[in-house]
Amino acid sequence: METIIYAGNFGLPQDATGLRVYNVACILRKLGYEVIFVSNQNNQLRAIEYDGFSYFFADNLFEKGIRRKIKSLKEFFTKRNFFQRIQRIFFENEARVIILYNEPYFLTKRLLKWQKKEKFKLVSDVTEWYEKRGKKYRITERLIPELIEKRICKLDPKVGNIICISPFLYDFYLARNCNTVWIPPVFEIKENRAYKIERVNRDKIKFVYAGSPGNKDILEPFIKAIMRYNEKKNKYIFDIVGVEAETLGFCQAENKGVFFHGRLSHEETLEYIKSADFGVLLRKDAKYARAGFSTKFAECMSNGVAMFCNKINGPEMLIESYENGILVDDYEEETLFRELEKIACLQADKISKIRESAFEFAEKTFNRTRYLTSMKNFIGDWKEV
Repeated sequence: METIIYAGNFGLPQDATGLRVYNVACILRKLGYEVIFVSNQNNQLRAIEYDGFSYFFADNLFEKGIRRKIKSLKEFFTKRNFFQRIQRIFFENEARVIILYNEPYFLTKRLLKWQKKEKFKLVSDVTEWYEKRGKKYRITERLIPELIEKRICKLDPKVGNIICISPFLYDFYLARNCNTVWIPPVFEIKENRAYKIERVNRDKIKFVYAGSPGNKDILEPFIKAIMRYNEKKNKYIFDIVGVEAETLGFCQAENKGVFFHGRLSHEETLEYIKSADFGVLLRKDAKYARAGFSTKFAECMSNGVAMFCNKINGPEMLIESYENGILVDDYEEETLFRELEKIACLQADKISKIRESAFEFAEKTFNRTRYLTSMKNFIGDWKEV
């Protein structure tokens, strides 16, 4: 059995990054490969077994103060310690393949140089292409988008083997003659042709947002539109998981149907997702949104929850509006309010049908077993130095 090292800044499958690498690894395991995870994140338990996979984490958890800052900055620019850990685990397990998850730049550069000596196969799993950041951010936070862009444009074509999360990235790398496969966010989805939606509350329509909006996701206009509509007619519930009301300045929102639940475990978050009719994903029409592919987008649909998105010529264009989700032209409050008026007129059975269609679409698009053949073909064409 050939061994693959999967390396990057991820944890266990409890957030988007951990879920991404875990599910890709499940595809590889189904094809007969052993996958070992080497993470650059800290964990009190340096080695963990999860679902038959071995995870190896960083060991500088107890560094403190200025020493830790200096050490972290040096490691940021050199990736020396991370590279050495990968080398050690690579040799201990006689691996011949290394997959790098969303690596900014310096580790890819080191591994490309080392690859010429060891003759192993190198792969990039690419899920992000960030926008550049202004001066209000720390220097490393400003550098990361520029380094990632430099890696994407300069180093990834030399890597030659690319797993892409979005159609945008797939087209980009294909145009540069890379061996490329498209794997969106995927999960274990059990096929069920007789899938029927059991709505929690047929009198009200429930929306959900789960995640950390940061600079990516836009929530405020939708919150205002929900509150405004509920003042006229109490029709909607909007559950927000992952952020506090105080953070967005909506402390009295519960009186108008908007409920903030803060950070929850993945299992608790899934309960809110499953009880919703629509998941909300509103983003700027920018490169980060077109190149990325939201895990919550795929996770909602995989649980029979249709998506409510604005058009940005990204992954949301997979949706057929009012068939397996809802698309709006923009995220202006007035646009969203008008759409809420339209949705409020839908019959309960129509909402159930949209959700059932969302699940059927997800079973074809976000079910990891659907990508066994394309991954097998990708592996067959792997390039090496």
